[in-house]
Amino acid sequence: MQMLIMGKKKISVIIPAYNEEKHIENLLSDLKRQTYKNFEAIVIDDCSTDRTVEIAKKFGIKILASGKHNLSHSRNLGIKASKGDIIVNLDADFRVNKKFLEEIEKTFKDSKVEGVKVSEDLAQDTLLEHSINMVVIPKLSEFLGKAFFMMKI
Repeated sequence: MQMLIMGKKKISVIIPAYNEEKHIENLLSDLKRQTYKNFEAIVIDDCSTDRTVEIAKKFGIKILASGKHNLSHSRNLGIKASKGDIIVNLDADFRVNKKFLEEIEKTFKDSKVEGVKVSEDLAQDTLLEHSINMVVIPKLSEFLGKAFFMMKI
């Protein structure tokens, strides 16, 4: 799920997962159907004991092993391994509409936007492009060296 598209910012989707075999396929299928193609998806396995990793492998994405069951550690591991200009954190049981990443990239074209927080309902809303809620987070990109998208947990 990684392509290089000239002129568009690359998005890294970070997905920590612990025993998410019931959900991970839905999210990864949603990401595969995105209209925005310049992104990478990274699943960070938090020592799952189910088929989470096996299912994620079917999608040909980067999979990292966190070595411990700790959400913050896993998110940070994914961010460090990411290659994108924009970081999107998603929980493995999340669902997104097909224009989700396209709208995130459009939002970051505004130079005043440093971060965005979106509720789960809004991410699934087919009217996302008309109702995205932006929150400016000053200097975050200087701290991380990347734009950062936060997802409500």
